[in-house]
Amino acid sequence: MIEKNNINKVLRSILRRQAGLPDHLLMHPYREWLICLSITTILLTTMVIFCVRLYQHYATLVPGQSVTNDTGSTSIIYRSEEVATSLENFTVRKNTHDQIRQTLTETANSITLPVAQTSEATTTSTSTLEIAIEPATEATTPPVPTAPEIVAPEPLPVTEAI
Repeated sequence: MIEKNNINKVLRSILRRQAGLPDHLLMHPYREWLICLSITTILLTTMVIFCVRLYQHYATLVPGQSVTNDTGSTSIIYRSEEVATSLENFTVRKNTHDQIRQTLTETANSITLPVAQTSEATTTSTSTLEIAIEPATEATTPPVPTAPEIVAPEPLPVTEAI
């Protein structure tokens, strides 16, 4: 059977936990902080070491120097052949663009528009023009639209519950 002392122990442990006192068997703040700080420190140092090695690797490269990949193949950093072909392509495109622009400006300049003939004589007038306005006899306002009629729906038939 469960004795009175066992019940009191269980109740005291439950009431103590509800009062806000932490259970030190489950929670260890010092241990948690120590684990988090150590993991953070390890990650930070590995990232710094990796970044420094990467910077040193790329800082020592010289343009024109061949770089060996992990696979063993070599590639040149500056590919002069590709640059030369791309420059040739861009000069061809620029030349065609200039030719098109030149033909368009020549055709636009060759088009002559008729010029309106103006007379040499100009007159100045100081007279005023008077216009008589007659009042309208009929109403000219448009008709005001009316709101549509609101019709209530028919009530549904009520059936008795069986």
